[in-house]
Amino acid sequence: MSTDEAAQPLTEDEITQLDAAYAPFPPFRDWPSDSPYLERWDISCERFKVAAEEVDEADEEAFDRAREIAMRAAAFDTGAIEGLYSTNRGLTFTVAEQSAAWEQKIEAQGPDARALFEAQLRAFELVLDHVTNNLPEITQAWIRRIHEETTSAQESYVVHTPVGPQRQALPQGEYKAHPNHVRTSSGDIHAYAPVASTQSEMERFLAELQRPEFKKAHPIVKASYVHYAFVAIHPFADGNGRVARALASIFTYREASVPLLILNEHRDTYFEALAQADRGNPQPFVDFIGKVARDGVELVRDVLLTALAPRPEELLHEFDELNRVDPQSRERNEVGRELGEWLVTRARELVEEMDSASVALSVEPIESRQSNYPKAFRPIPGEGMKGVQITAATLAAGKLEEVRRIDLFVLDDPKQKGLLLLQASGGAGDVLVLEFGELWPSPSTLAQQRVDNLIRRTLGDALRRLHNEAIRSIHGSPPSA
Repeated sequence: MSTDEAAQPLTEDEITQLDAAYAPFPPFRDWPSDSPYLERWDISCERFKVAAEEVDEADEEAFDRAREIAMRAAAFDTGAIEGLYSTNRGLTFTVAEQSAAWEQKIEAQGPDARALFEAQLRAFELVLDHVTNNLPEITQAWIRRIHEETTSAQESYVVHTPVGPQRQALPQGEYKAHPNHVRTSSGDIHAYAPVASTQSEMERFLAELQRPEFKKAHPIVKASYVHYAFVAIHPFADGNGRVARALASIFTYREASVPLLILNEHRDTYFEALAQADRGNPQPFVDFIGKVARDGVELVRDVLLTALAPRPEELLHEFDELNRVDPQSRERNEVGRELGEWLVTRARELVEEMDSASVALSVEPIESRQSNYPKAFRPIPGEGMKGVQITAATLAAGKLEEVRRIDLFVLDDPKQKGLLLLQASGGAGDVLVLEFGELWPSPSTLAQQRVDNLIRRTLGDALRRLHNEAIRSIHGSPPSA
């Protein structure tokens, strides 16, 4: 239950009626076994494994950091979803990446925000340890341990009694002793398992996870079922949503070492999918879990590739060092016409954050269609921007230039609408697939992060090649590495 729900107390008669109205979670045999996102998850996992296999021993730190960023984002936003503190797309990834002043920024969300986050992070780490060490099956004792860790920084919770809300000590790692049915701010009343049925429902829950058909199921189907069945029971006084998201991560961790990445910006879609499952239509919830699980894998892959790609800031600094021994007159190229599309705007913002006395960086929109485009995709129809062109040109060292473009394509399949592909030219040869819903009406946190990473990889590849050519121009020989 979210902390901002259920402002009105329930009467004793209502509690009795809700106990009787509790609808037990369905057996696994009645849970949807298919979703269009299962195949997309499988493809993302395969792409992730290919990238991971290319990581040598020296890059293991980058690989671990990429996975840590996803876990920290999941752990931070799991508390924000429950209203324990607020966040936004910038803060989430500031905390996840441990960027400058992240501690102060998280503490600004409230006196307990950092302690709550660190407790939630430890819970995700327990789940990862469970998978990494190949521990036995999930048990009630282990679930209680997850709850104890998740809520270790939370001393109390609100109990809605017939005489009004009362704050009581939160029993950590113990099943609920009072009914936790809720009347939401919209006036709806939701029934969870009665106190007297909690133990038996948890036993039935774990028995379902032992069934052969569950063990053979797709990881996304498993994760969605475990999450839904657990929150349907609501066995703890508070913290059930946080525990559910940690438990569901078991199955994404097993397959790709990545947690289930449900962010605060998903909150409305997430709760609506759960509500539809409550009304007897669990398919939207399975689809939702599939999408956010795939997004998590793609994010970790993008972070890893970006960490291993040439760093534009370092290369610009190297150009400055290179040109100190061969100074030439310098002038900067102006960026050109005003950039109206978000991709062009974002590329310009990233480029403008970088500064060099030796290299001019410019960004221009592309209005011409690319003649060669990926199979199953086609150029964006009509007039307007078709992509972005990034140019890196030396102001010395022989006036060299490298041009990269990122072209946009739409899926050429009337049965599957709404997919957008960004393809980078040059040595990077990189592609990025997004759904229109991730960019409109405004880019999601993950979409912006992934586009940023693609732009940086593309620019890094151009600057590396330009740097090599500059060395050849000045010294008359290829670089040593």
